[in-house]
Amino acid sequence: MARDIAETIKRIRKVEGTVSLGTVYSSKYSGGGDSAVADGIRGSYEFTDGRWQGYEGCDFIARYIRIHAHNRGVCPAWHPGAGEKAWIFLDELGVQ
Repeated sequence: MARDIAETIKRIRKVEGTVSLGTVYSSKYSGGGDSAVADGIRGSYEFTDGRWQGYEGCDFIARYIRIHAHNRGVCPAWHPGAGEKAWIFLDELGVQ
């Protein structure tokens, strides 16, 4: 069972400036909009909590800190979504 939302939300340092997303996120999983991956609020253990951005069937590219997450294309045979387009889910991008 997922932990209580108040317990799982953690603040991290918000990115100053803007993050340029090179990929469009799904409207199903917007995470709160264009700045969601750098707003300082982490998602919970549930990707459906409204704080995660989802990218279906495509790579994720962020130009501010140059990240490129490669999508595997389709879900493998063992996955409940076998044969469907794979997702990439993002919460917060952090740089230390």
